[in-house]
Amino acid sequence: MLALCKAAGNTTIGQVASPRGACYHRGMSMRELDSLDALDAALAASASRPVVLFKHSRTCGTSAQAYDEVTTLLDDDGLGADVYVVPVQTSRGVSNAIASRFQVRHESPQVFVVHDGHVAWHASHFRVTAEAIARAVGSVAQPARS
Repeated sequence: MLALCKAAGNTTIGQVASPRGACYHRGMSMRELDSLDALDAALAASASRPVVLFKHSRTCGTSAQAYDEVTTLLDDDGLGADVYVVPVQTSRGVSNAIASRFQVRHESPQVFVVHDGHVAWHASHFRVTAEAIARAVGSVAQPARS
């Protein structure tokens, strides 16, 4: 399973630790949501660009598989969405707020694609795949203007 790296005081999951602990970068980064203010900022940003919220359990094998699927998206700079992770063990309040605000029962792993403050798509467990997330983001992404 991939581990987190700490860089300049920020947790960046787009940087992963090799088995020897060295960090390397994989395309885009996944930012950790660890406060309600950070969640509010991410949801506000969804007005101009889709947001992917990934609720992840660091102790669940199924969530580890979903994590690998989400990190696959980070290799694609053209995803067209900002990607955030909510570690459910350490950010329970944020996880609960997502469930409450969107009226979707908490599960882990769980992914939401949010556009303009509303859930455009969500999935949990083995339905969390890179292909499904990319398709959901593509369905709400704004085409580039000339």
